Amino acid sequence: MRRLLATLLAILTAIPGPWISAQTSIQRIRLGGYVHDAQGQAWVGADVHLVSRLMPGNEWIGPADEIHVKSGHRGKFVAQVIPGREYLIWAVSEPSDGIYRSTKPLVGVRSGPVRLYEQSSPLVQVAVSIVGDKSWQRPFQAKVTGAPSKLALGDQRVGNPYEVFPMPLDAQGHGKLPLLPWKEVTVEIYDKRGAQLWAPSVKLAHGAREAGLAADPGEEKRTLDMLEKMVDMTHSELRLPQPVERSVRILEAGKQPLPLANAELCQRIRGKLVVLSRSDAKGKVTTQLPLRHESHYDRIFRLRGASRLVIRKQGYAEISAETYSGTSVRKASILGTTGGRVLVLEKSSSHRGRVLLRPGKPLANTQLILYVRASGQVPHPVLMTTDDSGNFSFNQRTQPAWFLMALLDDATRQTLSATHKISMSRDIILGASAGKMPDKEGNIDLSRVRLIKFHLKRSDGGPASLAHLDGFRIPGFNAIPPIIQMRADRRGELGLLVQDCHTMLIVAQDEQGFASRRLQDCEAQTTLLLGGVLKASGVIKDKQGRIVPGASIRVEPKFLYQFANQIIQRRKHGNLTLIPFFHLGHHFRSRSDAKGRFSLWVPKDTESLPVLISPQDHKTTTARSIEMEGSSRRRVELVID
Repeated sequence: MRRLLATLLAILTAIPGPWISAQTSIQRIRLGGYVHDAQGQAWVGADVHLVSRLMPGNEWIGPADEIHVKSGHRGKFVAQVIPGREYLIWAVSEPSDGIYRSTKPLVGVRSGPVRLYEQSSPLVQVAVSIVGDKSWQRPFQAKVTGAPSKLALGDQRVGNPYEVFPMPLDAQGHGKLPLLPWKEVTVEIYDKRGAQLWAPSVKLAHGAREAGLAADPGEEKRTLDMLEKMVDMTHSELRLPQPVERSVRILEAGKQPLPLANAELCQRIRGKLVVLSRSDAKGKVTTQLPLRHESHYDRIFRLRGASRLVIRKQGYAEISAETYSGTSVRKASILGTTGGRVLVLEKSSSHRGRVLLRPGKPLANTQLILYVRASGQVPHPVLMTTDDSGNFSFNQRTQPAWFLMALLDDATRQTLSATHKISMSRDIILGASAGKMPDKEGNIDLSRVRLIKFHLKRSDGGPASLAHLDGFRIPGFNAIPPIIQMRADRRGELGLLVQDCHTMLIVAQDEQGFASRRLQDCEAQTTLLLGGVLKASGVIKDKQGRIVPGASIRVEPKFLYQFANQIIQRRKHGNLTLIPFFHLGHHFRSRSDAKGRFSLWVPKDTESLPVLISPQDHKTTTARSIEMEGSSRRRVELVID
């Protein structure tokens, strides 16, 4: 293990001939599809949007590929996309009196034909006014995140935001939300420095009772810091509080700690660093940011959207500048509620490394992501970029856990795919440990890094095309959400480069089931057989025979736990089986659509499945059973009270 970890860190030595990938050299391919209106007819003239990033939901990593086309005859559209990329796709109409039509969004699209279907209800293009005291550093800036955390447990993979969009504002802080396909979005408010001030949720659903600002359990606790008001159905006002100065004193560690000048107070937003202020000769640093409140869901599912305050200085280990109070709703006391905290920085040599594509060819200008253990089990992302010689360095504490990965651009990924004759993952695991990173010498040469060729198959022996591979259980913390998210190609194949990562659990999944394997148990050629589940689908009705839309249905938890325990007893290292059940549990529950239809996973070899059904906005729960007899069932009709 030490020998493998030793190769992670490098001494900075010059190697001539930097290798820089050329994004413009990528040959695009055709992606087509059709847009349908609410009646299922062709929607001609719809504005079709296609957006793709190297990492979904993080605008700091690589350039976005954004495409706008219109649907023509028979609702058909054609776009030229980058091969291997996953696209978010939706279509909208031009707004009329602040109301617009939208299709349901499709996430992770790689190939066609794509079919987009209009949502049953139109949406509201909400105008937002950001109001604040004159002492705030104007002009304000804004971004929109199109995946509220509470919705991320449904159709979308846990914790993976759909996308971040810019929101133009005028000098007075007025603007309109972009035409997005969701019923709720998060508006991130920034000052002119780029510091994130607030991130409230705004509802876009049609109807005066639904449009406006979203309420949440912590709403009443935010009134002192943020006044949120719906002026009318299409206008929401976000009022920032009067700034309150808070301060902290920075000292250098020692027998007699001394004031440390020019230490930086920074904010990390989705891993990107923004410098806010610096300490003076007495070690004092101040900020006027408001207090932040974070619910449990915020901390777990908004990994890439969260902002973190840190204190840093070259030659010293970076430390957090926040404390938290409360449980269900945590209040981040930035530099202390009233200020006056004292923080001590310890001297620390920088961790330095170098990544090579192959001997003599550095992996230049490539994004690296370092995850370090933060509060609780939520990993804290730090973004870095290799220079022209492939070098990188950082000063973060790496105890009690760290995880380092590289994120390849399209050209480099194609180069490696051609070299290894398999579709390569965009992610490269450079190392992970539940302990401090050792200071050793060496280079990370990707031509000598371990290559695992995954072959994903379904239970019938066919390829599990476009299946997800997620990395769970990183050493030292449970990765919630999964840090590594990959997709196999249509042949069910994927190549993954791994420098070192013991005990990581890889989970493969598609609509037909899942499979899991510890990374250290994977061979050079590893086949994962997906299965273990059946499917039940049908309709939910009431006693009068009327369909029940919006009802939640889920497998009875005790039954699911019994099923997991049976697998644990049959498998070696089976204690890890509970982890995919925990993370993939949303497949074992569903919600009926406008026509009362539902579909959910069912444990395999099941004769009778107990389920719990709750009508929309009702606290009552009805217990029912589905007779499965060990095979998938369609047209199941469930009658609830």
